[in-house]
Amino acid sequence: MRIKRFSGKDLPAVVAQIKEEFGLLAIILSQRDRPGGGVEVTAGVRDEDLAQGPAQVPAHDETDDEILASQALGGDPEGSFGRALEAESDRVLPTLAALTGPDASQGALVRSQPLRPVPADGGVPAKAAQGPRGASPQAPGPGPATAGKRPPPRTAPALGAAAYRKAQAAPLPQEGELGLGREIASLREYVGEQLGEMRNLFLDLAHRQSLAEKWRDRPDAVALYRRLLATGLAPEWAREFVEKSAESKEAWGGELEEHLRRTLRSRLRVLPPGAPLPRLVALTGPSGSGKTTSLVRLAAWYQKKGRKVSAITLDTLRLGAAEQLAQYARIMGLGLKACQNGAEFQEADELFRDDDLVLVDTNSRDFAAKGGPDDLASALAGAGARRLLVLPAGLKDEDLEDLHRRLAGPSLLGLVLTKLDETRGLGNVMGFLAGQGAPLAFLSTGPRTPEDFQAAKAESLLDYWLDPGSLPGTARK
Repeated sequence: MRIKRFSGKDLPAVVAQIKEEFGLLAIILSQRDRPGGGVEVTAGVRDEDLAQGPAQVPAHDETDDEILASQALGGDPEGSFGRALEAESDRVLPTLAALTGPDASQGALVRSQPLRPVPADGGVPAKAAQGPRGASPQAPGPGPATAGKRPPPRTAPALGAAAYRKAQAAPLPQEGELGLGREIASLREYVGEQLGEMRNLFLDLAHRQSLAEKWRDRPDAVALYRRLLATGLAPEWAREFVEKSAESKEAWGGELEEHLRRTLRSRLRVLPPGAPLPRLVALTGPSGSGKTTSLVRLAAWYQKKGRKVSAITLDTLRLGAAEQLAQYARIMGLGLKACQNGAEFQEADELFRDDDLVLVDTNSRDFAAKGGPDDLASALAGAGARRLLVLPAGLKDEDLEDLHRRLAGPSLLGLVLTKLDETRGLGNVMGFLAGQGAPLAFLSTGPRTPEDFQAAKAESLLDYWLDPGSLPGTARK
């Protein structure tokens, strides 16, 4: 099958081009309006139909149409073939109209171009001799024996209804079987573009309806709303952020995104830059959140500042956890003590009393619960430990809220947000931070220690959210 795009000022002009190049058996696959005016039509024809050669029919007076049709059909006084062709066109044209567009007039335009049948030998019928309308013309022939007689009946040409049904029932060739790879790829690309445009129209309509009526006709507000949704931000937060930013812009002018940043900077809480940590800090959080890795990075970060750092591990439930931390401690020259109960923790705390910073690695149990005097949670509270809650950025916002509610407690110092480079968007984090008001302490943006570990800054988090390519880990990929 051959597939090609044709373009012209209107549909009749394009149909004429299709007839000229592909003949009468061409099939219209799709049609669209061109941005600069005119129409573009994608048409196809089977190779075996194209091999017959395009049908070239010169212009004829409308008064000769019936005579020419009668001659080309080999004489059909009853008009049975014409009726069959008309019935077949009635069946096909609605489908053609659906393919070419919602305007039913497109089908009428195609039908208004009569597809004139031609003799089977590919020749052009001679113009009929003038005579009474409907009379049989003289068929060209070698001698008088044929003068004044109609040509003998013959089978209907390939344009007939039976041939069309047979062609429709034939199995489609496999891609590449007839060298159609390029044409099919082009058609797929075109269909994909059209579906993408339709999807964008529906999304634009849905987004406009989600915003307050005052902002629905503001293209910048709608575009920003859609952009925030793409980051994973919940619709209710996206709507609130956009509308507050639009109100600010209406009052002060400027760029809408800049007002969005101002709106969120006032809602994000971060530890003051350079603020010293208390001497005893415990890292808590769910299993796999990166507590041990964050402890090592914090230790290296403060060692570079000239601080004396030690570590205590309470994670004796996870196989190999203490051994992993012991290897880091040997490499970095950290003091390390493993504890299984409150009494052992108190001994370790006393051992590292003179160190500037003691970091405590916990397991995934809920240390907010209170227990007896030997309980580790009670021992941490009794020693005045503050907590850093370690949360991976890829968790859903409802999971972040649940963990914060269960593990924070009154001793919460701040959040350590890890694995920012392993998630596609930070909208879930922004909604969680705006809703909970939890203070942010540190960010982990990649696998390197300590280069990809940094003190939290509101502006940096906003950059990573609105421009994911600015993440250090993402830039290296």
